[in-house]
Amino acid sequence: MSVFSDIFDWSDWLDWLNPESPSQTETPSEPETPTNPETPASAEYTDVTGEFEELTGSTDNDIFVVSGNQSDYGWGLAEDGVGTVIWNNETGDADLLYSFETIRFADGEVSLTDNPEGPVVEPELPEEPAVGPYAEYTDTVGEFQELIGAADEDVFILAGNQADYSWTASEDGAGTVIWNNETGDADLLYSFETLRFADSEVSLADAPEGPVVEPVTGEYAEYTDTVGEFEELVGAADEDVFILAGNQADYSWAASEDGAGTVIWNNETGDADLLYSFETLRFADSEVSLADAPEGPVVEPISGEYVEYTDTVGEFEELVGAADEDVFILAGNQADYSWAASEDGSGTVIWNNETGDADLLYSFETLRFADAEASLAEMPSSETGDEIVSGMVADIPGEAQFLYGSEGTDTFVIDGQSADYGWEATDDGGFVVWEEGTDNFDVLYSFEEIQFQDTTVGL
Repeated sequence: MSVFSDIFDWSDWLDWLNPESPSQTETPSEPETPTNPETPASAEYTDVTGEFEELTGSTDNDIFVVSGNQSDYGWGLAEDGVGTVIWNNETGDADLLYSFETIRFADGEVSLTDNPEGPVVEPELPEEPAVGPYAEYTDTVGEFQELIGAADEDVFILAGNQADYSWTASEDGAGTVIWNNETGDADLLYSFETLRFADSEVSLADAPEGPVVEPVTGEYAEYTDTVGEFEELVGAADEDVFILAGNQADYSWAASEDGAGTVIWNNETGDADLLYSFETLRFADSEVSLADAPEGPVVEPISGEYVEYTDTVGEFEELVGAADEDVFILAGNQADYSWAASEDGSGTVIWNNETGDADLLYSFETLRFADAEASLAEMPSSETGDEIVSGMVADIPGEAQFLYGSEGTDTFVIDGQSADYGWEATDDGGFVVWEEGTDNFDVLYSFEEIQFQDTTVGL
């Protein structure tokens, strides 16, 4: 059959020629309106350019309409294997479709049943492609981009030299995160084969993690801390040294949350950096091998087995105790504070009940208040520092309450409608309840109910 026959219905033409055709001699009757209309046979959804959309079709033929030609787009199965991700090859703008049957481009339609992955047309080639289909994408400096390569050879072009950047596998293991070592600007790439810098090219197949350039001095490289700036650095040599301005006793360090790096911070300011593949920390007064001392400080405290740390009022501090007996000193009375286990379960969060100022302590044994001392071994949570109540307890509007229920049914009474509030469980076994649109909140432990004007909610 010819293309003409594909788009021209010959049966309609023959019916018109045939005078005995019922369609020419009989008046059709009025169609009956069904009492239970079925799902429409087809529906169209138009792409909103520049906006990520997650859409689910609802008819027998759901059509996603995009403004460009088919060759401007790529598509494939979503990560869950159920939906379809479609993206613009030039801008990287993407959408996620479920239960769609057709994609309509400016120059044609594609059936997702017949073509679950695309593009199904050969991409346009440059005048002299190296090998097969080829595409280049230029980094937009200062802007985070998530891009999916569409060709056999996708090249990401950066303005700086190779030594200015680091890269590694993305969190999902399927892509590559690349960032500028100085600014921290990052991009996320999927299905890219090459990184092109101002001074070199790198194959991601050969070097999935970087930097891969040899340091200037052979097997050794030094990196100086930028004071007051958070840096995430990846060592490139056999011996990578991180240089800090202060003495060893001014800093603490520990394994990063993912267990693969080292977080180091200044005990006074809290300024922190994240290091991967570093071997040595160099302080003004000493050097420390991270292989021998993966956690610190490792210096002996001045007064033997005992160290005191004074709270800096109004400043958040994350401190790691270094001695057998580490004491955290606070200016107020014990009743002015509350404390509980940190989210990771290994430290202690302490906060001022009036101001909300908080600190995070690891490996501390004692809290010293103006009027008392509390052993964290004997009192890991401040039940005696908060109010222990029973029965019906009224909310005090505008005041943060930290309340512990006792035996029996404890009910927190709020003079308001439930729709004006939110609540959820905390990581340490309590509940936080807050007033929508305000900063007002309360924290409840061992409570069974919240009573509003219109309903009572079980916890």
